[in-house]
Amino acid sequence: THLGSIKSMVGAIGVFASALGPVSIGALLDFGYSYESACLGMALLCIISTVFLHKGLKQYAQCN
Repeated sequence: THLGSIKSMVGAIGVFASALGPVSIGALLDFGYSYESACLGMALLCIISTVFLHKGLKQYAQCN
């Protein structure tokens, strides 16, 4: 199996994603959005991502 390479890829994606948070919040603040609006947008992004992930996993489970 390729468990080690999968684990390292997930780790790299996690580091990249955690680096995008401050940059995107800072950009939104620079464009004039309030901190609350920026955080609400990030929360909505998480909710939308969770819905898509759930649908994808459900479809994957049906195929197997």
